[in-house]
Parts: sequence; C-alpha cells; structure tokens
Amino acid sequence: MSNPASALPKGPVFIFELGWDPIRAVTPEFGLSLADMIQVVEPGLISPVPLAPGEILGIMNYRGRILTVVDPAPLVGLELQSAGLSTLVVLRPCHKAMGTLGLQITRARKVASEASLAPEGGAVPACISSVVQVDQQLVQIISTPALLDELLHRVVERGTAVLRQGVTQ
Repeated sequence: MSNPASALPKGPVFIFELGWDPIRAVTPEFGLSLADMIQVVEPGLISPVPLAPGEILGIMNYRGRILTVVDPAPLVGLELQSAGLSTLVVLRPCHKAMGTLGLQITRARKVASEASLAPEGGAVPACISSVVQVDQQLVQIISTPALLDELLHRVVERGTAVLRQGVTQ
C-alpha cells in the first residue's frame, strides 16, 4: 500500500518526531502543512473510548469541544506509540464524518519554510504525500485527508468486527 512521493506542500511545514522505527533504529520525522493545523497543545485528561481501535487513544475537552486523540503512528506504518506522550497537534476539521482531531506526537521539532524543503523520490505509504529533506534529515509529509480517510476506514472495520462478534455470541 504505497504510492510514489509527489507534490511538495504549499507554505510552511510543522516538523515533528513520531514513534520509533526499530528497523532503522531512529525516531522518524514527519511534517504537516501549517494550513492543516489549529494549534500544538499539551494534552489534558484523556478519557478512553470503549471498543475503539487502538489508534484512537480517547477523547478530551478542547475549548469546550470534544477532541478525539489519535495515535497517527500505525496510520503511517509504525507501531503504536507508548502512552503518556506530552504533545498534541490539533488538526483543522476537514472531513465531514469526523470532528476535531488531535494527533499525539513524540516531540515537536521546528517549522520549516517551503523554500527549505528539498524533494526526495521513492514509494511512500498512502498517508504520506511527499518525502522531503530538511537539515539533511528525511521528513515524510503527511496528507491530512488521506490520514483521516485511513482512520475512518479502520474505525468502520473495528465497528463491523464488534457487531459481528456481538451477533455470533
């Protein structure tokens, strides 16, 4: 499930570390277009959601609204992250089937200007729109719509599995 790296993001990119890649023994770096983000915050109390897929860590209050907290690592081909990480990236709502989402990240790194992004080639997971080089590090740029589509697909699969299990019992 990979596609060729394609279009560079328009405008500045927020770069962050996410999870751990045991094969390469590194903490991979990812990026999101600043246009797809609302804010970077420290998480409050996260309440678990029963029967949700592992990618959904729970929900929390964000400015009086429900914020679904998501671990994006498995959506981009990494293992689930350990609980208790200290930073959330709040995404702008862009999918009519979902409300506001917060992505739990390992560590915020920097904001890179569009001019500092050097394209790299190769095949990437479906949720990655491009691979660029910033400060001699490879950074995978996440496509927010593709990430949300993949999350929605996994939620539907999990719900279908739970319903089937309930019917057979």
